[in-house]
Amino acid sequence: MQVSVESPSAMKKSIKVVFPKEVFDVEYQKQIKETKKVARVDGFRKGHVPDSKIVQLYGSRILNDAINEVISNNYDKIMDEAKVDFINRPSLQVIDVKEKFEIALEGEVIPEIELKDYTGLQLKKLDCELTDADLETLINNLRKQRATFVEEDKVIEASDKISINFLGRCDGVEFEGGKAENYEYLVAANQMIPGFDDQILGHKVGDSFTIKVKFPDEYHAENLKGKDAEFDIVVNKVYATKLPELNEEFCKAFGVENGNVDEFKKAIKSNMERERVNFLRALNRERVYDAISKEYADLECPNAAVEEAKNFIKNQFKRRFASMGIKDDKFIDSLMMDNEHTDERAKNLAIVRVVLENIIRIENLQDPVDDQVNAEIDSYASAYEKSEEVVAQIKKDQKQYRAFKQAVFDFNLVDKIFELAKAEVEKVDFNTLTEMSQKQAL
Repeated sequence: MQVSVESPSAMKKSIKVVFPKEVFDVEYQKQIKETKKVARVDGFRKGHVPDSKIVQLYGSRILNDAINEVISNNYDKIMDEAKVDFINRPSLQVIDVKEKFEIALEGEVIPEIELKDYTGLQLKKLDCELTDADLETLINNLRKQRATFVEEDKVIEASDKISINFLGRCDGVEFEGGKAENYEYLVAANQMIPGFDDQILGHKVGDSFTIKVKFPDEYHAENLKGKDAEFDIVVNKVYATKLPELNEEFCKAFGVENGNVDEFKKAIKSNMERERVNFLRALNRERVYDAISKEYADLECPNAAVEEAKNFIKNQFKRRFASMGIKDDKFIDSLMMDNEHTDERAKNLAIVRVVLENIIRIENLQDPVDDQVNAEIDSYASAYEKSEEVVAQIKKDQKQYRAFKQAVFDFNLVDKIFELAKAEVEKVDFNTLTEMSQKQAL
């Protein structure tokens, strides 16, 4: 097999491949035999149709199958020898199948470019250390999730649940949706508009009073945006929040079979550590990608890279909507069609890909060592009860193992860019990190 490479442009490569004639002939004869096994031809028993008749009837299909089979069987070898990585499947031109089997493959590639000084990217690297206070905060949040409410004769405090009647007015006129009776909600849980709860605190059952508030400019009801309003309030009931004890029963409810509090805390902290690492990786990767897309905003990208980015975004949409029970491809396509935001995001993703591929080349970044990949797999599997079985399954499945290896390579690449940019470190607590991650997911 002879392989030669040409570059019609910076973003295109063309590979010419010449196979020995016998390679194609063997495959061609094989396809004739395979077709012969299943062909039904009047006047002949199945499997006994002459080769000449098979070629006469199915010649075009046999030829195409033989061509595709030879290429498929040798594709990886061709790419390795040519040292070309097409962005998507290249176009195929069959040049000759008579004297020799010669083909040409052409497609777009990530161009090798002269990068601006990427070591000067303005970056801040997020960091977070887990503390005992973070652990206690999360455990208290879990207790709040299982809180009960007991009616009491007391003044209203934050975290109490209350039942109220209210009547709202703007410019002295009642507005739609501004009236309710026996309305129950949790105080100071951001369920009401700003300023509402502040004026509820300290009141008790039986109190009747009027408060003044202002609707936010981004309020969902167009007629109330930015408007001053007043509400007549009557307090009907006050329920004090009662948190469950951190005991055996509570721990068992969260999967700790023996109910041991120390084991419960250890399990929670282990889960928090996994979240800490994953949150930091995702947020820091986003910071690097944003910095690159801004610094190289004028970079020309291969169309194939942009289209691939669009497909990636579409698949993200599909997964998100599927989680909500929506599996309508036409609906998703309509969201993406002529969507400037989608086009811009796809272009930015393509820019990032081009820049990162060139940084990898320039810095000669190598694949991660097996120990690092295995540590990543172990960390992932530790979230499962039968972690050893999960590890064994991943290592057995080459596709899964390669996915972990690629993920580790990507983490290392982001860390390398922060290192090259001499990025400052921005420390945040775990609660802030969690909130940042939640915003990113929206």
